[in-house]
Amino acid sequence: MKYCIRHYWHSIRIGYNPKYLYQRATRGYADCDCWSLDNYLAELIPGAIRNLAACEKSYPMGSTFEDWQATLKKIADGIELHNKLEGLEYDYEDKKLEEKLYNQRDEALQLFGKHFGSLWS
Repeated sequence: MKYCIRHYWHSIRIGYNPKYLYQRATRGYADCDCWSLDNYLAELIPGAIRNLAACEKSYPMGSTFEDWQATLKKIADGIELHNKLEGLEYDYEDKKLEEKLYNQRDEALQLFGKHFGSLWS
């Protein structure tokens, strides 16, 4: 709920077309979100994963609570890197750092796919 209100308030504040507000309210995304869906999802998913971790009282079978919390943190942090990498918000001349960040993002996306069916509270 907190995300929804903040997300819609952000849309109103920066002057989005009312059409996009209506689309988000009725279907959860707007046409403008699809123009760069990867960036939109990379903004949306980390907050949702962190919220899940904060509210989470259970964890998947074969895991422990602590391991699950660490996995959720890796997913959120790694996916959040996507927009930083796309926007070159790092020292892109440092190739070792660049490789580390891309590997971190890729690992997070693999974990996200592996645990997709476990992202519930």
